[in-house]
Amino acid sequence: MGVVFDLLVEKPEREDKLLEMLVNKLGDPEKKVASKACGFLVRVLQQHPNMKLIVVEEVERLLYRTNVSPKAQYYAVCFLVQIKLADTENALAVRLVKIYFSLFKAATAKKISNPKMVSAILTGVNRTYPFTKGPQNLLDHIDHLFRYIHTVTAQVGIQILMLLYQVMEREGAITDRFYMALYRKMMDSDLLQHSGRSSSLLNLLYKSMKRDPETMRVKAFIKRILQLAMTQSTPFICGALIVISEVLKSKPNSFRAKLFQAPSVSSTAAPVKEEHSKEGTSRLPITDYSAAARNPLFCGAEFAPIWELRVLSQHYHPSVCRFADNILRVRRVETVGIDSCLHMVSPFSRFLALSD
Repeated sequence: MGVVFDLLVEKPEREDKLLEMLVNKLGDPEKKVASKACGFLVRVLQQHPNMKLIVVEEVERLLYRTNVSPKAQYYAVCFLVQIKLADTENALAVRLVKIYFSLFKAATAKKISNPKMVSAILTGVNRTYPFTKGPQNLLDHIDHLFRYIHTVTAQVGIQILMLLYQVMEREGAITDRFYMALYRKMMDSDLLQHSGRSSSLLNLLYKSMKRDPETMRVKAFIKRILQLAMTQSTPFICGALIVISEVLKSKPNSFRAKLFQAPSVSSTAAPVKEEHSKEGTSRLPITDYSAAARNPLFCGAEFAPIWELRVLSQHYHPSVCRFADNILRVRRVETVGIDSCLHMVSPFSRFLALSD
């Protein structure tokens, strides 16, 4: 395989046969051989970036063979994900997106889908989609993604939500359906068991809330973030408070005033029409906050104060106390000098007497 790579890089004669031989090694039964073939293909594109389209076409032929093994498809996708694109390579990016979505549709059509394969495909779409230009006619795929998101693991669910956000942001509007899916996925018990998922979740929440014009929906998200933070470690709590502070900073003063105003319960609340329901039907009036509600617009966030910030302002960790207190005082959370502050003895001096 190393000889084939050297010939392909140095000698242009019969490069089609050499490339075919190297791509076929992605389907080798030995994992080490398939992984090595993937690395050789990446190195080929590093030395000959103009061959990207030719290599992608050859890999695409491997992916759509009738007798191709799932393992070969997985390593082929792993290679495609590693292709570095430029802003001028719109045609190649569009082709890759079509390949990813066709594979995603085929992978999710099976009764038992391979989560590693689905995760690799979604990683590829999230990396490639920003390099495409203009609308890509993904409406059918969007509906499929929304239906599939409630049946997958937390990691795959976050990847799907990140992709949906990218597509909808380009279309110019983030729908209520997206906010509902994100709000429900935050209650997944496996969501915060890995630090990588925590950072992806906070990043997505920041971008989503920043674009949301609905004050009460933002308040519902803030309450749910703080409810999750109450059971998490200090790094996640600090990250969550920084996200909330940055979101509030991007909103006008009237928005923040309405967000933190004292809740008032009205005894003559009007019935609220149910979304996606038949015309004329209505639900009971909302007069109280429900943490188990599926729709953040109808959870009654306007009837509950953000008391979680008061609790966090009494946290044992000095950074959490300071961040929560700054939000309550409508101050921006400053992150400069946090690392040095965390390692100083003075913030923890009140605990020293307990050990004597």
